[in-house]
Amino acid sequence: MSGWGVLGILVFGYEWHRRKGWSALIAPWPLFLPFLFLVAGQANSGLCFGSDAVRYKIGIWFKAMRDQSMRLDILTLLIVAFALLVALRQRKFDGRLGWAALILLVLTIAMPRHLGGGDYADWRLIAVALMIGCLAMDWRVPRWAFYLAPALFLLRLGVTTYAWHDQSEEMEVALGALDQIPQGSVVAGAVAVPASQWGVEPLEHAPSYAAVRRDALVNSHFALEGIHMLQLRGGVNNFVDPSQRIIHSPGEQISLAEFAPAKNADYLWYFGREQPANLPAGAKIIHRTPISFLARLANAPGRR
Repeated sequence: MSGWGVLGILVFGYEWHRRKGWSALIAPWPLFLPFLFLVAGQANSGLCFGSDAVRYKIGIWFKAMRDQSMRLDILTLLIVAFALLVALRQRKFDGRLGWAALILLVLTIAMPRHLGGGDYADWRLIAVALMIGCLAMDWRVPRWAFYLAPALFLLRLGVTTYAWHDQSEEMEVALGALDQIPQGSVVAGAVAVPASQWGVEPLEHAPSYAAVRRDALVNSHFALEGIHMLQLRGGVNNFVDPSQRIIHSPGEQISLAEFAPAKNADYLWYFGREQPANLPAGAKIIHRTPISFLARLANAPGRR
């Protein structure tokens, strides 16, 4: 639905640049029918701006290019925004794409956070709007600036590649715990996520490997009814995504003694830099790595 909507806005922006009239609204008509079916299919998902919408909108723009380094990500956003503003002021903007970029920028503010059963519908548009805005710049620059332009991209690519390489090596070691998980087990994943962390937690869905490699039932799936085609039977509400996330503040102890997903599971698979203060009663750690451990839970129920 998002891709189809962006395509429609691109077509409308192009036609508006040509016609500057209401007939531009009719120009994308071949896209209307499929889009209406997509919207109708999500009619029951609802629209929601969430709580404290103003603060949230400021936050998503502040984190528009969030990746590994807060300083680099904010600097990147400022550079891109500055280039767009200068190009706009000097009228070095191609309206065939420029109008679409402007509409998308407005939609990042006007669009609800929750749309079509998904989260961050508005946040996802920011990168698209900035990208189309950069493509719309019709700016003849000196040759040295032309060759300098890829530098920021290459720097960001290097930082991300370095981080992903290290994370991949850590994950490879942590996945050794899969050898201790029997086929068809019920695994309660627990992932500690620091509240002050800038980047997206790369381990947030790491327990899901047990579903892929061991046909295990894991609590990091099936978050949204009507969106995910598989659902848990029996009205279980403490064994779906994001029940695996444990958001903690600096200095706050992580307690797993009453971790709800572990109450009906065979194993507890924990990921995090901080070690928990306690475990469920009777739990025994059978595999440990610097960033994770696997514990066999006491009185585990029979296989599902």
